[in-house]
Amino acid sequence: MNYIQVEIKHTDAAIREMLVAHLADIGFDSFEDKDDALYAYVEEEAFNKDEVEAIAKQYHCDYIHSVIEQENWNQQWEDSFEPVVVGDFCVIRADFHPSPQNCEHEIIITPKMSFGTGHHATTRLMIQQMKSTNIAEQPVLDFGTGTGVLAILAHQLKASSVLAIDNDEWSYINTLENIERNEAKEIDVRQGSLDVVEEGDFNVILANINRHILLKYMQQMFDKLSSNGCIILSGILLEDRDVIMQSATNCGLVYDSELTEEKWLCMKFVKDS
Repeated sequence: MNYIQVEIKHTDAAIREMLVAHLADIGFDSFEDKDDALYAYVEEEAFNKDEVEAIAKQYHCDYIHSVIEQENWNQQWEDSFEPVVVGDFCVIRADFHPSPQNCEHEIIITPKMSFGTGHHATTRLMIQQMKSTNIAEQPVLDFGTGTGVLAILAHQLKASSVLAIDNDEWSYINTLENIERNEAKEIDVRQGSLDVVEEGDFNVILANINRHILLKYMQQMFDKLSSNGCIILSGILLEDRDVIMQSATNCGLVYDSELTEEKWLCMKFVKDS
């Protein structure tokens, strides 16, 4: 399986953040954010040139695209991967990075296409919300698990059970590798969307995806949530706050809190009994 690399030149970091969100909505799920360009990646069969051209035109950007063969992918991705650090609470690193000192939680992952440097802000925001959420002894669903980092953190926070799902085969396989690496084999990992989740009454649902998916599955996530449970949503641009708020409240969720970093937003809602 080959991948398409799209390079979009732009020196404005805010514009690059906007591009990440729009490209994520059309299937791109890996990003490298450089000082003067954004590199975005998608499976070759999912690449739609017209959609990319429309996004680039909206922001008056030039772009080029090229094919990356699978055998070249891992090394290229490892070369660009940087640790995610959330104060002294949590660090997510590859095994070739040094172990940090005085950090409460450490997650070691194999960096692959399901983890993008452009999403570090949303990952940090999710982790910050998890830090202030009662997860111990609670059943947790991680929807769109990616590399499984949030599921692994939930396990380390003593969740009673953790179910991690992702419809991408590479993410599914990578998550299995990472839960074994982090001695978290109790995590239940499934490939698919919410259709593979027969269970309900999760006390905590984690969803760090993108606006399109959040809106599409908001009602189903609500239905899977237990009374007085909470749902933490990210992958949201600040400009999309109102549409997420409306969708969540229309389903019956009650706004609790939010965190922001750069152009990104993480929102927490609860389900009243």
